[in-house]
Parts: sequence; C-alpha cells; structure tokens
Amino acid sequence: MIARLEHSFDRQRRLTADSSHELRTPLTRIKLATSSSLEGEPDVVRYRRALEVADTAADAMSRLVQQLLLLARADAGRLDLQFQLLEIATLVRDSVAAVPELDPSRIQLTLPPDGAAVSGDPEMLKRVLANLLENAVRHTPGDGAIALRATVGEQDVTLAVEDSGEGIAPEHLPHLTERFYRVDSARSRADGGCGLGLAITKGIVEAHGGTLAIESEVG
Repeated sequence: MIARLEHSFDRQRRLTADSSHELRTPLTRIKLATSSSLEGEPDVVRYRRALEVADTAADAMSRLVQQLLLLARADAGRLDLQFQLLEIATLVRDSVAAVPELDPSRIQLTLPPDGAAVSGDPEMLKRVLANLLENAVRHTPGDGAIALRATVGEQDVTLAVEDSGEGIAPEHLPHLTERFYRVDSARSRADGGCGLGLAITKGIVEAHGGTLAIESEVG
C-alpha cells in the first residue's frame, strides 16, 4: 500500500515538473517577444511580430492545458464517455478528415463491410485515430506509405494504423505511452509534439475496455 502511494506521489511530482517545463518554453517566448517590442521607439511592424509570436505560444499553451485536463479526467475515471453505436467506416473516414496535414490520397484504407458497427464515444475514438494518424504523418517521408485497417472479429474490432516511417528502436517501445516521453526530444518539440498524444490515446482506449499495442522496428 505504502509503495503504491509513493509511486503515485512520485508520478504526480514528475507530471508537475514536466508540465512546468513544457509551459516555461511558450511563456519565455511570449516574454522575450513582448519585452523586445517595447524597447526603443514605437514600431508597428515590431509590435505585430511580437503579437504573432505571443499568439502562437498561447495556442501551444492552450493545447497543452487541454491535454493535461483530459489526462486528469482519464486518471480519475471521469472521461464522461457518450457511448453510441458507430458505423466503423464512417468513424475511420471522419478520423482521416480530422487530420488536415494528411492528404487523403496518400492513405490506404481497409474497411469492413457497410453496416459494421462498434459501441463507443465518437469524438474520443476519432481523437484516438487522429492522434495515431498525426504520428504517422509526422514520422513518414512524403513518398512513404500510410495505411489504416479496420477489421471486425467475432467479439472485437481492431483498428490499426501502419506506416513506412523511420521506425522506433526497441528500447523506446515500452515507454511511448508515458507522459512527456520523447524518442527525440529536440525533434518532437520542433514539430509541435509534447509527448502526451499516445498517453491520451491509451487512456481513451482503456476507458473503452480496449488495449493499445505498438510495434515497430528501425527503418
């Protein structure tokens, strides 16, 4: 019991420290932009540039806060899922449409027969697939392949996102769903990721009574 509590407290401490670190970067950008724009004589161009930097940084902070709130609700078992019967093909197509950086002509879809359905929260499941597709786009070259397969078994449904990207070394695989974990921290921060997408994905999947499996090899 004591060991579990210590582990829980340690996890919360790390989450607080990591969250603070992630928020420090956009806050620093805002402070530098506004402070530098206020130096010297008034300059409309400099002011606009500072506002653009601040606006972008505020967007990043807003995304992070929303992700942290979602994770907190998942931890507390309070995702408030709205279960309904969903046509799988429609769910898949809506998820692809939710990733603007993904060219629909680039992805190969394998869909079950019309009418095949699954019970779940439409927005949450769409977020799961969108997170996985965004990862695939981020780490697959423009001439690479991305596929999304939906198959229906006797008692379950499997949704699989595959890509021909750079791959992930074996030592990283067990940690990919840990919060703020990055395989390459510099690259991930540069392209907008903060290491929460797969943690959120896992939380949503498990709240639906499902499991998340990740397989990869370098190259």
